[in-house]
Amino acid sequence: MISTSSLDIGGLNPTVPATYSLRLYANPNVVSYTSAYGAYSSNPNMINDIFRQYLGREPSISEAQAWAQTISNMHPSEKDVMADILAIPAFYDRAGNDEVLFIEQMIESNTRSPATYEQIQYWSARLGFYGGNRLLLTREYVYSF
Repeated sequence: MISTSSLDIGGLNPTVPATYSLRLYANPNVVSYTSAYGAYSSNPNMINDIFRQYLGREPSISEAQAWAQTISNMHPSEKDVMADILAIPAFYDRAGNDEVLFIEQMIESNTRSPATYEQIQYWSARLGFYGGNRLLLTREYVYSF
């Protein structure tokens, strides 16, 4: 299917007119749709980027397809997708199924620096507050930055 639309984008210098040449190609990795709130198109590399950041690998074809379907059906924000991927068993398995290591890796994968004792204590207490529900914890965590 071919679709056209227009988009007003500003130039580098708003006082000087600019002309752009734009070619669009079909990309099966781009999740796009139109909702009651307007058009949405995800970052075509979002799932790959998040998997690399949190799991240190590319998603499998079936994982990429499942996430693309979820995004298409549920329209989550990028932070929701980040939280969901942090909460999957694969991330917990990567932390040796250890809550403290899970929290440490959750923090370090975002900050790119070692987690402090205070951070680990804080997020461990939050995980306890949520009764061990990692999804609730990761949602709170990703929305905290």
